[in-house]
Amino acid sequence: AYDAFEAMLSASRLIDQDLNWIGSTNHLVIVGDVLDRGPESRRALDLIMQLEAQARDAGGTVHLVLGNHELMNLIGDLRYVSASEYAAFAEDETPAMRQEAFERFTGTLESFDAQFPPGFFAHRQAFSANGQYGAWLLQKPFLVTVNDWAFVHGGLAEASRDLIVGDFNATLQEQLYSYAVALDTLINFGILSAADNFFDHPEVLEAFAARVEAGEAQWPEAAETAASIIDQFNTAFAFDTQGPAWYRGTVGCTALIATDRLSATLTTAGVQHLVVGHTPTRDALVHSHHDERLYRIDTGMLSEYYGGRGAALIVEGDVARAIYEDEGVLHEIAAQPRHVGSRPADMTVDDLLEFLATADIVAVTPTDTRWSQVTLRRGDVELNAVFTPKPSRNTQPDLAAWQLDRILGVDMVPATVAREIDGTAGTVQYLPSRSIDEEQRQAEGLGGGAWCPLTDQFGAMYIFVALIGNTGRTLDRLLYNTENFQVMLVGHDMSFPTARGKPQHLAALELP
Repeated sequence: AYDAFEAMLSASRLIDQDLNWIGSTNHLVIVGDVLDRGPESRRALDLIMQLEAQARDAGGTVHLVLGNHELMNLIGDLRYVSASEYAAFAEDETPAMRQEAFERFTGTLESFDAQFPPGFFAHRQAFSANGQYGAWLLQKPFLVTVNDWAFVHGGLAEASRDLIVGDFNATLQEQLYSYAVALDTLINFGILSAADNFFDHPEVLEAFAARVEAGEAQWPEAAETAASIIDQFNTAFAFDTQGPAWYRGTVGCTALIATDRLSATLTTAGVQHLVVGHTPTRDALVHSHHDERLYRIDTGMLSEYYGGRGAALIVEGDVARAIYEDEGVLHEIAAQPRHVGSRPADMTVDDLLEFLATADIVAVTPTDTRWSQVTLRRGDVELNAVFTPKPSRNTQPDLAAWQLDRILGVDMVPATVAREIDGTAGTVQYLPSRSIDEEQRQAEGLGGGAWCPLTDQFGAMYIFVALIGNTGRTLDRLLYNTENFQVMLVGHDMSFPTARGKPQHLAALELP
């Protein structure tokens, strides 16, 4: 997203029309993911390297925090490198480099060229531990602090707190550097290929070790040590989904789950606020979260892929505001909106409630239970919902569950309104698209990539279920948004009983 990047630097008054630093003693912090999916990653890196030197001479600082895509390029996870990114290195790639690689390749020249587009080998060399970009990136931090502000790419899991007490960056940089050097060693010996995926490295090395044991091969000097490093660090925290370059829980977990944890982590780090990228906001706006302890600044800057725009967080003293690529004026920062279930990106929760209450009902589909599925439409927007007749004159448990969820910030119950359909009073509850229930999730083994870990979400769910006394939480009443595996709770007709104490199915469960 080079053009958007350049536009944001200009709008933030950090560069002039010749792309030279004019930011004086300011700090520029880039929260990672300069690489992958776009045509001009190299050009963006070159500009950052230039500004880094110019800012230093002017008394300012350019910080680049490592994102997961920087890590991926350094350790051989090339899933998102585009052909155009390889092409940027084509002029650096000699015929000898390609010939040497082809001699190690099993297959035709046609299949070789398809698997290794022009520039592939020069790209891999440039991102090696001794390469032009690799050596530079291996010096970059995972966490940067400026005054009361901390910056990481993805987020800070609870597991990060112990590392912060020690030397956070040194620990993770050592894991990354050791892996990158060992990878180069094994590629140079031909034991690993530049095309071998990071996740396959242990298996490839295990197969080579089996050949050594069978007397069919032998370890070159230093190669066995390099292999042991790969085995040791392939699952290291630097590359883990709980690590700061990958973790989405700080963004994806609700206030009930994450606010106190984040506050404790930031206190340990000696800062007040955390700024992250990694997870694009749905409305291409910068948001605050967790009582303004967290700021989300990924607004889908690579517009052709994410449909967003460039943005920057401008911090002056204690005041934080946002500036956008297509506007150039400072904006106040709104709190992250409640968002249970997929819906149009620009539809707020109040918009959704108004839609459920007043949109035209174009279809009512009875089920074998007491509720019906209804389809609502207004203009080009069509959404599905569930209509549940009022069970008695004085109770509407689905509506009560929704209102209590909203008060407490549990953020698991889909938006619900009271509405009469065909003369019958009841509730209309939003039925999010792209949803599956717990039975489907278990059958397909899904949910490992949930933005907020399922164990954390289940803990919050149990508290809410116990609080409302719900004795009817069956598998079909526990839904998931397949976009991020957010837990969604529906069907509360067996809630709010007069009996005291926890429901029987939760009686033995601790509820911290």
